[in-house]
Amino acid sequence: MNNQVMVRKYLSIDDIQKEYLPISKKRLRAFAKKYLDVKIIGNRMFVEREQLESLLNSEYIKEMTLRD
Repeated sequence: MNNQVMVRKYLSIDDIQKEYLPISKKRLRAFAKKYLDVKIIGNRMFVEREQLESLLNSEYIKEMTLRD
């Protein structure tokens, strides 16, 4: 049997808040709308994990955090 952990392709704002960025949901939603492709299903917003991780690892985001 395969012991590999199932990795979800899409993350909700709640998941991003728990796993990546511990900031308010309001700021996370604004961040996601500005920098990522967002999928809205019902009242929930989802982004691709791969796209989020590549943005967080990019030099652009590091420059943004240094300026703030």
